[in-house]
Amino acid sequence: VVKTAADMPFGEYIDYWYRNFCELSVAATTRLKYENDIYKHIIPGIGKLPLAALKKSDLEKFYAEQMKSGNLDRNGVGDKKLSGAVIRSMHTRIKCALDQALKEGLINRNEAIGCKLPPKKNKEIEVLSHEEIARLLIQAKEEGFVTFIGVTFVNPRHSRGFSVTRKALW
Repeated sequence: VVKTAADMPFGEYIDYWYRNFCELSVAATTRLKYENDIYKHIIPGIGKLPLAALKKSDLEKFYAEQMKSGNLDRNGVGDKKLSGAVIRSMHTRIKCALDQALKEGLINRNEAIGCKLPPKKNKEIEVLSHEEIARLLIQAKEEGFVTFIGVTFVNPRHSRGFSVTRKALW
């Protein structure tokens, strides 16, 4: 049994949080992601800082360092950038661990709240022209891929977002 304390290193606390509040309640693939975030990145990066002394600036500095060279090679050298998605994932683990520390009365506030994070990248979609849609449908029908296709027409100028109409083509 681990005794938690405000002056314990954050690395020990996040390990305690993971083992007692997450490990058995998440799927195996999720556990692998948590363990990668915690043991490969978080503990080596900010694990020695005392739990109660951890500040927002420490977290933001850690995230910035991870963005630059957080992907470690086999020799433990950080030579590749981590994606914004990985940084946000690590942030979620840290925030949840600090939420638990707050509930336990070990800290006065969750320093992860309000941290500056890399923005989410919106994936661009390519909209096909009417001609491209027609060619696609003809080709799909010729090759026997489609017995029924529903096409969604979207009018982005609709006053409440968009309107949707579905039509069967054959």
